[in-house]
Amino acid sequence: MRAGPDDDFPDDETHRRPLWQWLLAGAVGLFIFIGLAVGFTGLLTTHVRHVPASAVLADLPHAEPIRSGSQTPEIAQSQARAADVTEAAEAALPDPGASASAPASVSTSAPAPAPVPASVIPAGPKIVLLLADAGANPALTRKAIDQLPPQVAFGFNPYPKDLPALVAAARERGHEIWLGIPMEPLRYPQVNPGPQALLLNSAPERNLKRLEWVLNRIDGEVGVYSIMGSAFTTREAALHPVLAAVHGKGLPFFDSRASGKTQSRAIAKTLGLPLLVNDSFVGSPVTAQAIAEQLATLERLARSRGVAVGVIEPSSLVLEQLAAWLPQLAGKKISLVPPRALLDAQGSAAR
Repeated sequence: MRAGPDDDFPDDETHRRPLWQWLLAGAVGLFIFIGLAVGFTGLLTTHVRHVPASAVLADLPHAEPIRSGSQTPEIAQSQARAADVTEAAEAALPDPGASASAPASVSTSAPAPAPVPASVIPAGPKIVLLLADAGANPALTRKAIDQLPPQVAFGFNPYPKDLPALVAAARERGHEIWLGIPMEPLRYPQVNPGPQALLLNSAPERNLKRLEWVLNRIDGEVGVYSIMGSAFTTREAALHPVLAAVHGKGLPFFDSRASGKTQSRAIAKTLGLPLLVNDSFVGSPVTAQAIAEQLATLERLARSRGVAVGVIEPSSLVLEQLAAWLPQLAGKKISLVPPRALLDAQGSAAR
């Protein structure tokens, strides 16, 4: 009698495996899964690099900011470069004080100008203007270089990579070159001054390394100015070592005065540091009426105090307004004077 299809197996073994075989198969499958997961993670770590948002934004040409009437000058100044970066993320960036991470400085053929004697500065009311954030919008900066008279100083943002040509063009037209130092604002990190900003929670040594990074961006600047800083400039303990370092390099300081509580005057007096403090932002908000009022304020202050200081927030509209206003100053017997030239003349007169 022939056996049926199941007659090769005893009844108690038909379609059954020992438990240890099932456990062994499960363990092998688990080890294979873990191995694949570890290998995939290693692949990602090797070939995928995370770049902080702030580092990306700092490399991009900044579009001309759009401001509303309710915005403060500091917030308007930061729109094109705002990024949400924490102190931990910033600390992970390369040490700005290390030679490997320091950027190559802009080579310039012209040295810093010689001190201006007091006799060169005209008598009567004077206005000092610094165009801030130069270089952040290259097209707008070139327009300003072509249109503004050489008495208007250019304050360059330290982050853009295309500084050499812009600095050279501004210097060739006779403009003083100032360099911006990003500083912590009140709304940090929602309003972010970039990865090399001076921060209140950083040790003074760390902030001085960031200052060195900024100062290495160009050669031949005649002074430095503050970018944002409504929080940093109000803390004497944080600001004092920075201004002491600036003074040690023979540079004056231009305080954009993002806060009325700035400690720059008291510190500068202690150090003997040449200092200018902004009286009025020109160009924020971006309306013709607001800009006209800001320019009128500078005229009034120049007549009442002898010198008025303004910081230009660049936009196409403010450049148009300045083109119409600047030629009128001579008829009003008000002189336009470069900031470093004025400070040199004041220092010469004091000696």
